Amino acid sequence: MGVALEFWTSVLQLPLFDIVHAEQHKQERRYTLTVMVQDRRGVCPQCHQVCEKVHQTRNREHIHNLPISGYASDIGLVNASIFGPI
Repeated sequence: MGVALEFWTSVLQLPLFDIVHAEQHKQERRYTLTVMVQDRRGVCPQCHQVCEKVHQTRNREHIHNLPISGYASDIGLVNASIFGPI
């Protein structure tokens, strides 16, 4: 795409999130961006301890048609499931 991910992180100003993927579709005049939370710690739903071990990640629904400089955009969220040391 030619534009650093840090650029998109600063432009969108989403506190506590980073842009981890950015793609430009010139013919469709569309950007596809993926965001992920900066702090990957969470509370295990089984043992109720704070941990950083990511069990799995899932892509969540996209926010559609957020215009950026005349381009439509889709923003997706990568959600991490955290599990403790049971």
